[in-house]
Amino acid sequence: MTSHTEIEIIHVIWHGPLTVEEAVVANTNDDYGIYQIYGAHEASGSDTLLYVGQADRGRFDGRIMHHQEKWGRWNPDKLGIYLGRLAGLEPITNDEWGNVIDRAEAVLIWKIGVPFNSARITSLKYLEKPILVVNHGHRHRLPECVSTLTEFINTDQEQFRAFGPSGHSVAPPIPVPRDPAENE
Repeated sequence: MTSHTEIEIIHVIWHGPLTVEEAVVANTNDDYGIYQIYGAHEASGSDTLLYVGQADRGRFDGRIMHHQEKWGRWNPDKLGIYLGRLAGLEPITNDEWGNVIDRAEAVLIWKIGVPFNSARITSLKYLEKPILVVNHGHRHRLPECVSTLTEFINTDQEQFRAFGPSGHSVAPPIPVPRDPAENE
């Protein structure tokens, strides 16, 4: 079994669905965090996760209105907004807060491959330790847990193999040759 002594766990509590109008008027002094935007997509249909963003330097209302004006207004479906806020057993300091939000957003975008997030899909800049994002509340289509653990497991190592119930190595199944005529 592969083990890691240090895994960063980021908890996010999600609220929604909200319309663009509801999300914009939900202003408080704590109106920062991560957000999801759902709508129609040509390839995957309606109610598709289109965008994951962060409201770190600007509040949710400004970020969401920016997306609404840039591309949301052209979406044939009404956009659905989910707002996420950091959570946990201990408060996060102001110094840490922006970095934690950035890491959570980066992991969600990179591992899920959100269509309108073109910048962060191709690479992940946080590779110093595994990150686990745990999504709570009304997360809609987000998986409960999203992590970078697989980036820290080198499956090319000779020691990485399948094991049977008694701990012995198990060879992968050999594919049965197919008749080429079946593909015609």
